[in-house]
Amino acid sequence: MNYIVSLDITSPADIDAQFDINRQMIHRHLKNLIEAGKIKKIGSAPRVFDAVINDNIATLDYQIEAKVRETVADNFFFIDPTGMELSGIDGFEKWCNKRSFNISQKANEFRKVIEKYQKRPLHNS
Repeated sequence: MNYIVSLDITSPADIDAQFDINRQMIHRHLKNLIEAGKIKKIGSAPRVFDAVINDNIATLDYQIEAKVRETVADNFFFIDPTGMELSGIDGFEKWCNKRSFNISQKANEFRKVIEKYQKRPLHNS
């Protein structure tokens, strides 16, 4: 857990490279930490990461309309300073939290920007 906390987000492959533990044991420990509410999974196979759940940040205390959530899920992509690629709502949540932004407000602003650019005609040369 200390290793994951030091990175904020990691993958089973990173843990494998750092420690002499077999893959099964890594996944067992990660599963236990998820069940204990200490970390959460982000992404989907084959790009799955484990992130620390920070009690000081209320990541679950926000409401996003279904259409706004869908827009974020389909259009948001974030690369953090460590080079970790996060997309969709997980990446958006992390991006907002790192900047102390209101997630609901920023999601609505993001949707407006996306809608504005989707309505613009493409210029043919």
